[in-house]
Amino acid sequence: MARPPAFPLLSVSLCLLALCQVTACRTAVLPASSLSRAVPVEPTATQRNVKGDSPLTQHVKSQVKQHPGEAGFYALRSGVNALGLRLALIDRARTSIDIQYYIWKSDTAGQLLESRLLAAADRGVKVRLLLDDVGIKPADSYLRTLDSHPNIEVRVFNPLSLRQLPKLGFLLEFHRVNRRMHNKSLTVDGQLTIIGGRNVGDEYFEARQDMDHDDLDVLVVGPPVPEVTHSYNLYWNSPAAAPASLLTWTSPTSDDLPLLRKQLASHEAQMKGTAYYRALMENPFRDWPRTPARLLWGQARVYCDPPEKADVWAGPSTPHLMPQLIPLADKTHKELFIVSAYFIPGKDGMNYIKRLRERGIRVVVFTNSLSSTEVPWVHCGYAKYRKPLLRMGVELHEAKPNASLISRSPAGARRAGLRGSSGASLHAKTFVADRHRAFIGSLNFDPRSLNLNTELGMVFENQELGTRMAQAIDEHLKTDSYKLQLEGNRLVWITQEDGKEVRYLDEPATTWSKRLFIRTVALLPIESQL
Repeated sequence: MARPPAFPLLSVSLCLLALCQVTACRTAVLPASSLSRAVPVEPTATQRNVKGDSPLTQHVKSQVKQHPGEAGFYALRSGVNALGLRLALIDRARTSIDIQYYIWKSDTAGQLLESRLLAAADRGVKVRLLLDDVGIKPADSYLRTLDSHPNIEVRVFNPLSLRQLPKLGFLLEFHRVNRRMHNKSLTVDGQLTIIGGRNVGDEYFEARQDMDHDDLDVLVVGPPVPEVTHSYNLYWNSPAAAPASLLTWTSPTSDDLPLLRKQLASHEAQMKGTAYYRALMENPFRDWPRTPARLLWGQARVYCDPPEKADVWAGPSTPHLMPQLIPLADKTHKELFIVSAYFIPGKDGMNYIKRLRERGIRVVVFTNSLSSTEVPWVHCGYAKYRKPLLRMGVELHEAKPNASLISRSPAGARRAGLRGSSGASLHAKTFVADRHRAFIGSLNFDPRSLNLNTELGMVFENQELGTRMAQAIDEHLKTDSYKLQLEGNRLVWITQEDGKEVRYLDEPATTWSKRLFIRTVALLPIESQL
């Protein structure tokens, strides 16, 4: 996951450079009024003109009626299945598609989704695309072209003012744009939603050979879906959500949208001959509900930050997601698994973990190693907590950088030879308590998720789901992690390689220069930004 810089390097020279660039290059600058304007309030999916239920939504409504008061859910561990399901849902949409993501790349996965979204819009589906500005990879002109479709509207959350010099613009407006929308959801026809840790990019869907993000999200139907839609509308109608029409001075020509449609169709046509595309089409949801993909049923509750959390002037009374989860963790009696790509517990988190251990609760933490993390400077904030955690009796594991992800790929992907990448990074954000209560969402256990970014997730009460998730974590810990131990005051990393126990006395699979960099950066007071 791309993250904002840990600290600004702002100086008078940069300010002067910015002024020169604005004058000389006519860089597009968003007017200040665009960040505080009154935006039109959009209706929810159920308030729009309804064209009738699709066979899929009819099935969903029937199932929900058979489980009053409960939600249906299906955990998506495989990246191939996660993308295949998204494509299947978009293809079957009748009335609306609401999308909210931190990162959206126009790579293989992104272009497949864009192609299907255009096709949905062409048949009359209302598409709303809400993206965080820092994570956007398509150019402003590209988003403006999508936005020019009469059934597609694109908005960008908390946009940089200096559009053509984004890195400089980030430094100049650091205190405002350092706060990002990290939420991730895709909701179809107001009846089905996917939430979790995955962004839109090849590395989240097992489509890259050089990098794979081990992640988790979940398909949900039933009572939580309107809550996700309500949260989405709060962000969509927030003054911080700027229409794509404000991002550029130029408007799309009449040729731009047909050209984009042709390019996306050509890309998908080329993909159809690949093993990866065939694996996508073989996912368990390709003919759902006629296929045997089985939903689990139980209680589920949505937890989300309000969009006001991203306001630099937000006061301490603004509700945050993490404190809402503490009472759930308090109900733990025996065991708590914590999986987080970035794990920086801080003083309060350490005190809370200490209280859990004093109650005799087993605490297992799985996070990235220095060699697997995508953001090395975050490791600086985490590393200093390792010895205190181990002294408390916490079981601490770090992901290997070359973990084989074959075990979570569907049969089609295995036949296609999609074995996981040469570089793997843990990206999931979840906890499992007593093997029957599980959180799945976008929340990392670090100061940035706690205080700066907005987040979204759900807590599920279901013994089968909790057991499956705990077993999957155990599987990862055995094969894809280094287990940390203290020998005296020295850290030791222990793992299995070729059937033999191997012990490392320093950060595994790293160079001395990288370790020196981390130790140097760790001296800086930047933990609050990590």
